[in-house]
Amino acid sequence: RSTRKESSAASDVYKRQILHYIPSYQGSIKKISGFELANNLEGVEAAPLDKVRNVQCDGDRLGYILTVAETKSEARLLSSQALSLIDFEMDSI
Repeated sequence: RSTRKESSAASDVYKRQILHYIPSYQGSIKKISGFELANNLEGVEAAPLDKVRNVQCDGDRLGYILTVAETKSEARLLSSQALSLIDFEMDSI
């Protein structure tokens, strides 16, 4: 999916975006790490969600990763790199 972003020049710059949701798992979260590292990657915005409930539907997510790059393959690669940095330490119920 292509989006338009204003550039400092007079012309528009077209970018590709990937939005990746991190699925929820049953259990309680003991520790979350890596979001700061992921956000240090250029073109990445990543955040855990404030409230997580027991897994009941597809909308129950632990967080998200949004990547923006020149091509879809670059955006996918950024998403994979960011996801590899993020860790949720969970206790099972």
